[in-house]
Amino acid sequence: MEVSDMKRKNKEEIIDLISKLINNEGSDAEDEQWMDEIIKNVTFYQEIYKYIWCGDGNLSAEEIYHKAEIEYKPILL
Repeated sequence: MEVSDMKRKNKEEIIDLISKLINNEGSDAEDEQWMDEIIKNVTFYQEIYKYIWCGDGNLSAEEIYHKAEIEYKPILL
């Protein structure tokens, strides 16, 4: 693993990945890699996934990020 792979992505980088996914900019392998990066970097990745693949397609990458962040409800023990 490269050192650059270990660096956490910031909000803008995650939004860029979401944009690539919703605009179908990559191959299936690239889509999988981009989603893996999202999963590694945000706790609310399930909400992001829901908006990307189960949403109506009318939201921008920024809107998906913000709605997913707001909807995320962590389990508190």
